[in-house]
Amino acid sequence: MSNPDQQLKTWRYRLLTFSLVLWVVSYFLASVSQINTYPTYLISVAVLFLTACPETKSLLVNNRNFLLVIAVFLAYLAISAIWSGNQFEFKLLKYAGYAALTFCFVLGTAILFEQTPTTAYWFLIIMSLSAVVSATYSIWLHYALPDFRPLLDNRLYALGRMHSPTISAYSYALALIVMVYLVFSNISWQIRTFWVLASAPVIMAILLTGTRSVALALPFAALIACLAMPGWKTSQKLKVSLGIIFLGALAITLLLQTNYAEILTGRAFSFRPEIWMSVLAKFEGADWRYWLFGFGISANEQVVFGSHHFDHAHNLHLATFYYGGAVGLALFELILVLLLLRIIQARTHPYQTLCLGLLTFSSVILMLDGNRVLEKSNILWLLFWLPAAITLSITNKIPSLVKPGHPKAAPSSQ
Repeated sequence: MSNPDQQLKTWRYRLLTFSLVLWVVSYFLASVSQINTYPTYLISVAVLFLTACPETKSLLVNNRNFLLVIAVFLAYLAISAIWSGNQFEFKLLKYAGYAALTFCFVLGTAILFEQTPTTAYWFLIIMSLSAVVSATYSIWLHYALPDFRPLLDNRLYALGRMHSPTISAYSYALALIVMVYLVFSNISWQIRTFWVLASAPVIMAILLTGTRSVALALPFAALIACLAMPGWKTSQKLKVSLGIIFLGALAITLLLQTNYAEILTGRAFSFRPEIWMSVLAKFEGADWRYWLFGFGISANEQVVFGSHHFDHAHNLHLATFYYGGAVGLALFELILVLLLLRIIQARTHPYQTLCLGLLTFSSVILMLDGNRVLEKSNILWLLFWLPAAITLSITNKIPSLVKPGHPKAAPSSQ
């Protein structure tokens, strides 16, 4: 490759890296959540530029079936705007734009993690540090400025796109999983110690949100990731698993001795069963076409039962069925199956455990929350599309070693 071509390629990767870093930093730290949308346009531009590179073409060819399923799923949901109500021309264009941005984000993240593994590792570091700063500042605001707490139950309300306690908890918990990965993937005890200490404000912020689903999802993700940890003997996995179970039981015991437990248990199941039954009730007496194709991506998602009003279905699978019908749900479940198969096949890859932990956590959370999977940058980009993109980038090739201070092993860029 000639020198001008090499320089052009380098600047393309720099634009992609800058855009993704700007996206994740603004997600956790921007004072106005809408700022987080703008980097997604830069990501799309960078991906378009990179499609001319041979390495990107190779990634597209090697993952063509996977990417085709994602593209069909996103396109189908965008097209469903046609039968979801009035002004479908505008809605079709809007959701087609969302589909393009989402697809470019997934592809761009996969390119970064496959082609520039060291840069991708630094992306994880920056993401974790952003979460630490956000959690620390949000905790200070929570105690120092009572007016910053708009909710009646006194739960933490974080910065950035985390505009509710539950979204704050999901975001910080996902960053915590990445931080745990950084602890285990480093050979330097100083760096390990740093990440252990840095996780303290993130854990505290999660507790202050009072979000119970995270308390269920995190230990489950830790157990699954532990059992799949490469290089660990069975005895090591058993000891760590028992340790996780013991710490979980101890935390529950201590929690039951505090008034904080009354806050959590007082909300019961947060009306989840009633919400789900109300969503399914919308299909009663409906034409078969709604069962097959759904009500459309821009259909009214509000759920009402009795005097209670809720914004959405609080279950991503059920919401996908509501918007896209059996066809949309089948495509979504197919993506999940492909992600799981990719993780199973890439046993030697250092990101395998990370992807398994992230997707396990997301799977539990999305059974209890979630609305439209096709939307502009929001919590689902962090919770689902980011882990999906990282998983897309991993292969079953044996990774190469890198210098100390970085991961013990990083994926080869060859």
